[in-house]
Amino acid sequence: AMGAATRIMQELSAAFAEVEVASGFVKDLFQMSEGRLQRAESCNKLAPHIWANAVRATRLMHEKLTMQWRMAAAILKHADASKRVSYKKADETVRLVNEKLLRWKEEAEILQQEAREDEMARQAALRMGAPRPSPVEVERQHADMARQRQELERQRMQAIQHGPRENYGFVETQSDADD
Repeated sequence: AMGAATRIMQELSAAFAEVEVASGFVKDLFQMSEGRLQRAESCNKLAPHIWANAVRATRLMHEKLTMQWRMAAAILKHADASKRVSYKKADETVRLVNEKLLRWKEEAEILQQEAREDEMARQAALRMGAPRPSPVEVERQHADMARQRQELERQRMQAIQHGPRENYGFVETQSDADD
């Protein structure tokens, strides 16, 4: 998703640059036509029999370029608005992906820490000669851990589908509410 968002931002920048170049070209033509119209009108005052047709043609061309410049300016304005919206959405996508990656990393760190603590507790119990838990107790603990893993996976999938939550995917359990 981040690669696609980055690619879209790059393509959008390139397309917007092309629109700006084309708009600048139309603006330059429009400004040249203004100068030519002024020149033709001033010459028409001196020699109307020579410049009358040139003034009509120049006015017609200037009107067409005026319309083209207005259209180019409107396109540029809408393209800029679209660019801003697209950048905002791409930035939001990158931010969401980064948040999810961070949550997954934190979740993995928590699981590793719990595994280390369990191993240390197991080794401490062995050193003290504590009795081993019964097979039924071991099975119950495995079932509890499997349920917890399933719940975490469900929460992660829910976060992927529905976006970030304020509690970052952690659900308050009944024992937490009782504390």
